[in-house]
Amino acid sequence: MHHVWHTFESLGNIIVFFLAGSITGYIVVDIPPINWLHLLVIYIVLTIVRGSLIFGSRPILKYLHADRLPVTWQDATLMTWGGLRGAVGLALAIQVNNGKAPCMNAATCNLTEPQIHKDDAERLIFFVSGVAFLTTLVNATTAPSLVGKLGITALPAARQKLLKMFHQQLVNWSQDSANPQEVTDSLKEMLHHAALEIEHTAVSSTGPASSRNVSSEGAPIGDAPDKSLNDKGGDPNETGDVVQNNRQLVDKLAELTKTYGEIPKENLSMMGGDLPENFLGKVEDMVLLIQDDWVDVGMAKVVNQCFLTLVYNNYWKLIEEGKLRPGSPESDVLLTSVRISLSPYRADLTDFNYVHEKMIGKEEEETEDGAMAENVPKGASTTGCLPEFVNSGRFNIFIAVTILLNSICVCVEELARNDSNDDNLFWIISDGIFTIIFVVEFVLKFAWLKCHYFKDNWNRFDFFLVVVGVLGLVMSVMNSGGGGELAGQTRLMRLARVLRTMRFLRIFRLFNAKLSSDKFVSLELAKHMKKITTMTCFITAHIMAQNDLVKYFGGNGKLDEADESEIARTILQSQVAVYNALIAAARTQALIDNTILEELATLYQRKTITEGLSAFVEKAHSDGAISATEAHAILHPLNHQISSCMKDLNDRAEGVTKAPHKQSVSSSCHDSPSARERSPSRDSSQRSPSAAERSPSNPMVAVGAPISGLATGPEPSPAPPEVPT
Repeated sequence: MHHVWHTFESLGNIIVFFLAGSITGYIVVDIPPINWLHLLVIYIVLTIVRGSLIFGSRPILKYLHADRLPVTWQDATLMTWGGLRGAVGLALAIQVNNGKAPCMNAATCNLTEPQIHKDDAERLIFFVSGVAFLTTLVNATTAPSLVGKLGITALPAARQKLLKMFHQQLVNWSQDSANPQEVTDSLKEMLHHAALEIEHTAVSSTGPASSRNVSSEGAPIGDAPDKSLNDKGGDPNETGDVVQNNRQLVDKLAELTKTYGEIPKENLSMMGGDLPENFLGKVEDMVLLIQDDWVDVGMAKVVNQCFLTLVYNNYWKLIEEGKLRPGSPESDVLLTSVRISLSPYRADLTDFNYVHEKMIGKEEEETEDGAMAENVPKGASTTGCLPEFVNSGRFNIFIAVTILLNSICVCVEELARNDSNDDNLFWIISDGIFTIIFVVEFVLKFAWLKCHYFKDNWNRFDFFLVVVGVLGLVMSVMNSGGGGELAGQTRLMRLARVLRTMRFLRIFRLFNAKLSSDKFVSLELAKHMKKITTMTCFITAHIMAQNDLVKYFGGNGKLDEADESEIARTILQSQVAVYNALIAAARTQALIDNTILEELATLYQRKTITEGLSAFVEKAHSDGAISATEAHAILHPLNHQISSCMKDLNDRAEGVTKAPHKQSVSSSCHDSPSARERSPSRDSSQRSPSAAERSPSNPMVAVGAPISGLATGPEPSPAPPEVPT
């Protein structure tokens, strides 16, 4: 989707710059020579003003940063030099040149003449276009050189070492291939040039640096120059955070592996299918490599940065595959977790901490009316006449209908209101009625929630709209019968009416939940489904990134050398996070009713089998076995089936079911071991497909028993009953 919006943005910029260039080219011959000198002065002054604002805002920008890191003077310099050009200024200048501010009030100006002279309008668009031209001609052409001089794009020393490891992987592949000697020699020469390029790459003097080959006393590789790094795991760089000790990491991994092994596999049936090929339970060589080794903090930071970038791209792959809904709370949490963990460089993986805080650690209050009720802040009362009235379906439907009617009235007013009927009392009365309703809504909710009301973003936005609406109504009353004296103030009133239409966004979920009488909405089920979806995508993305990290930097395909210790450490930390996610998903699934679990398992397998059939048909068409018309005829019902499954899965993710959701008997899986056990509700005669049945020649069995790809834990649960197609 972001590619589509970038395309629209590019087209808009092209149109604006083309129009501005055409108009400026037409009027430039009439511009006095002195204005060219004025243009240079304006360009210099704007650069100075921009630099003063950016450098002066550095303390404020530091407090806005999540980790309180300051903006470096290099970054501030580049932001100063890289600005000043934009389509917004050109668009405004074109509008001024075309409109020239026509007179609207005969008492203050001449109705037949514009308030801006033609020469002034042309001078304005000349200056704006000239600044944009100088920015493009001077700033844009010199920015690359400035970036190089400031060292902004210089690689950290540890990153250069990682690139050398990647280059060594290319060398290994070229030598292992059974190529003719002349091909091997050619590849060797090419890779030698690539090594020289890496060697001569600019290296930052302030970024993370590897100390693996440095010893204060001439110690061999693998001995820590500072023993405190091995004993305490201290990180003396940047943030001063304590780095996890390797021994602690190994012990934590062993503990979680044991805990995961005790979880019944059926409690992971909602993961939706096999995991990618993974290293879970196959890391003995990595454990032996790092358990008695020290932590190279600089190298660990760079490897973690590379790993999290792989995870971030994997999330987008899952979005493209339809396994993660774009714009959903799950995708927002996962993508944000990587962005936060990447700023600044960190020697430990911390993305799961953010995911756990947002999806597992956050306590949510359930109200009696499920989806119609808004999120109740922690600490607010949920009992009494006022909470019941505000959360009632009738009240929310009334507010939703009022918002819809208000939006319609705003549209009618913008189309029908003109100078001849501007003083009609209907506009004031209708605006007053809606404003009073919204004010009463705010008063009721504030009387219930008190200061907790402002903890919700939608509530803060609603309060802003109420204030603006009241101000607009007051100005409308004052302007009634006063002609154009308060024309400037009425613009605020129109803005308030437009902003009120944005409240329409809030009713989509209300209609989705209540207009279908044969559906039931469970806030508890929606909460559990979001957690499981988040954990599933987190696990899949991390496992894919682990495979890629070994593939690109693993040398001989495994991690067994001292220089690869930080790569092994990152993978083990990732596995700790994966095990935590698996345990959290299993505990969450234990709270979901068996009927829902069986339905979801059937949906997942039906969708997977249908996707396998679709891929088989497309392959047959690409190979020429069937024509395009024949393929389309077969694919149409298959695609409809996939769409139906996706709709049902999305409904369940939002808590929409065909029958009231019953929570599992156990209220908390943390309190009793029995809460983590569930009797198989499926016929034991059903079995998971064998390896032979899962072969590409059998497209009906693309995925067997869910989550069976894990290397640890009990045997997989039986497959679901007969699947309708």
